Amino acid sequence: MLKLRQPSIKQPKYIWPFCIFIFLAFLLVSFSSYRESKNLLGHQIRENFLPLTSDNVYSHIQQDLLEPIFISRLMAHDTFLKDWTLNPNHSDAAIVRYLNAIDRRFGTKLAFYVDDKTGKYYTPLGINADFKSAADWYLRVKNLPENKNYEINIGRDPNQPSNLDIFINHRVFDYQNQFMGVAGIALSAKKIRELINNYQQRYNRNIYFVDRQGNVTLHTKNFNRPNNLRKYIKEPGLVNNILSSPGGYYQYHRDGHVIDLNIRLINEFNWYLIVEQGEHKVFRNLMYILWFNLSICIFVTLFVLFVARLTIGRYQKNLRELASTDKLTGLANRQIFQESFKDIDEQNDFPISILLFDIDFFKKFNDTYGHSFGDEVLKDVAEVLLSQVRSSDLVCRWGGEEFLVLLHQCPLERAIEKAEQIRSQVANLKLSKGSEAVSLSISGGAACLKPSESLHQIVNRVDTALYAAKEHGRNQIISV
Repeated sequence: MLKLRQPSIKQPKYIWPFCIFIFLAFLLVSFSSYRESKNLLGHQIRENFLPLTSDNVYSHIQQDLLEPIFISRLMAHDTFLKDWTLNPNHSDAAIVRYLNAIDRRFGTKLAFYVDDKTGKYYTPLGINADFKSAADWYLRVKNLPENKNYEINIGRDPNQPSNLDIFINHRVFDYQNQFMGVAGIALSAKKIRELINNYQQRYNRNIYFVDRQGNVTLHTKNFNRPNNLRKYIKEPGLVNNILSSPGGYYQYHRDGHVIDLNIRLINEFNWYLIVEQGEHKVFRNLMYILWFNLSICIFVTLFVLFVARLTIGRYQKNLRELASTDKLTGLANRQIFQESFKDIDEQNDFPISILLFDIDFFKKFNDTYGHSFGDEVLKDVAEVLLSQVRSSDLVCRWGGEEFLVLLHQCPLERAIEKAEQIRSQVANLKLSKGSEAVSLSISGGAACLKPSESLHQIVNRVDTALYAAKEHGRNQIISV
């Protein structure tokens, strides 16, 4: 069987040095980054890490409070609530149903309303006529400045004292802007606890809240400190400085380690948000990052090596295809045909026959219908040739509109039959240019390789036969 010889292309020798260079560059960058990060760590903790975490937690708290404030404002301006309060014959059951609907609609823990005239405290659970226990916060809300109609405060659930609740208390006025009572909702502080849990896990920093006296008021589940700042911050005067300031950066020592603090006063709760981080933990994390970067370095180097070899392999394959095939038709080109013919003697595929075809009046197609139509004609003829020969045979675009076919183990008689089949198939092609039908034919020559005959010699013989076919009227096959 005749095999198509592929041109040899050498593998480039620079892949390994290139990968070693990448590895060393990664190594140098990783160690340099480690040293630089360690040197700048203290500054980054003070100026970026802790303040950023504090700002994020604070912004989320503010965001979580916007909807409850909106709900309490909606209640305070609800015409039903105003009309119900102004109606001397109002039904207590109606306000209880209203508050129950607020809880169901907005998912609040407790909606409430205090009627200033009757002193009753209404909730979805019932009515408290004796309101003395709530008098302190009620009077504080009632006497808020004119430019402030609500307040946010923290209280404990009477049924579960360990649970904190957030109360949004909003003043209610009638249509003449006269004070009528206080409406509001209660939310569980569980969402804020989940928020600081999330940030603590994400940033590996301790986050908790303390009141004005330094008592820890809200913290995560794994908080293992005493319940007051003074019991674990021993630096003289530091706690007093913290609790007398609206915020800032502080530092103290515990168990031989430096601990950095960022403090921020949350005005809505009158609590301090504290974000703290031990520098030794970050140094340990930096070492982990260094080893992680080195692992990435090795992986990237191996990946680059793999991709480079794969890319070069595909590039070489494309080069071999370009060097061995005709770009327009996809057939073997003249150069590779000549190289492959040299292997005939070694493969012992005799008898070997050669067919040479030429498209009749091809110049007329280009001149009349354009070169693009001529290119389509060449591709159509190439498809016919490939469809009529065996996969072991070789079809070549010899030049211009000429095609050369090499048939191994094929005597001349069989080659002539194959040539006639090809000529007939081409003549049956249905071509058109617009509405005009275009006829197509080919002429061909056939010859069988003689012992010790060169490719040049047999091609000359078959070319002579082709010329004779054209001289005798075209659209025919002549053998020599």
